[in-house]
Amino acid sequence: MFTLEASDIIEGDASAANVVDYTINGVEYASSAYSIQALADGQLGAAKATLYTTPASTQTIVKSITLVNTDASARTVNLYLQRDGANSRRIIPEALSLAANGGSCILHGDGLQVFSATGSLLTSGDQGDTGATGAAGATGASGDTGTAGATGTAGATGIQGDTGTAGATGAAGATGTHGDTGTQGDTGVGATGATGATGVAAVSGYSITVEDPGAAEDISIGFTNRAITVTEMRAVLLGSATPSVTWTIRHYATDRSNAGNEVVTSGTTTTSVTSGSDVTGFNDATIPADSFIWLETTAQSGTVTELNITIVYSVD
Repeated sequence: MFTLEASDIIEGDASAANVVDYTINGVEYASSAYSIQALADGQLGAAKATLYTTPASTQTIVKSITLVNTDASARTVNLYLQRDGANSRRIIPEALSLAANGGSCILHGDGLQVFSATGSLLTSGDQGDTGATGAAGATGASGDTGTAGATGTAGATGIQGDTGTAGATGAAGATGTHGDTGTQGDTGVGATGATGATGVAAVSGYSITVEDPGAAEDISIGFTNRAITVTEMRAVLLGSATPSVTWTIRHYATDRSNAGNEVVTSGTTTTSVTSGSDVTGFNDATIPADSFIWLETTAQSGTVTELNITIVYSVD
């Protein structure tokens, strides 16, 4: 779930035209009135195109975007959000693959979910093919018989066979005192077949973009009805004149008005307008079921025109 201002645009495309259905549902707010409705529907084209534009003097809450592949072949899809009339930002992973004959995905308040053609939720990638079994290594040839040792004294120890191929058998000791037994030849080794590639894991996450953020923002991101664990957070800025924003993610079960628990105590300061801040260390990464999740800012400097934060999680 995310919000749009007037003239904001949702765009999309697919690897083939007119085979992937899309449906966008949400709420439009205009003239002090809310209108719950289907915002747009149709089929994706092969080139990126506008799917929905927020009308003038209107704010829109997008509740869900559903994509369904009707083709007999698997197809890849892309979705974008354009807020400034020029720059399109991705809101799902690039070239997300949908299975043939009904594979689908839903982007909503719980994040992104991907389904098989039979409607089963995909929680991990398909298993890669099993690698072929390696051929058996060749058996080493028998070692040569050692020369008989001199009578009365011990026979010399046989020469060790070559490693890898045929190991030579040590020479036998002479009759009288027993000669030493020759060293055993090495066993040939067969190569093990390569392991099949592991399938790609399904993606789950939240993403929020705040235009012209201040030093005291308090914005809801979403509500989860399942227990989740945050595995990564990444933030990036658009701006100039040494932009900087200190932000924190909070959560609390059933009560949005509570002060909440911080995923990272005291938050994170982001200054990057290129690769952003990648956060993988947490103080409270486990979010219980039926919890609200929100963004707060505590400091801002420079000229900051946009703050984007993506939260990646796994379902407990």
